Amino acid sequence: MAVEEREPVARIFTSGGNTFYIDSSNTMLPLSEKFSARLPVFTGFPSEAKVLSKADSNLLNDIKKSVSVFRQILS
Repeated sequence: MAVEEREPVARIFTSGGNTFYIDSSNTMLPLSEKFSARLPVFTGFPSEAKVLSKADSNLLNDIKKSVSVFRQILS
């Protein structure tokens, strides 16, 4: 069995109050009770769906671009 570790790039808070991480491929990652990643936080994400619509995926792509810019500025 192969295990693939995913690295979160941002934490997202939905407008309904839920939260999750995303990785570089827009995969939604659950939170851990044992670890809190120090990442950029984005609030007001409009969707509570487990499967993202095209518009939601586009929004996550924009978030990833913002994270990339933040990292360039801070490095």
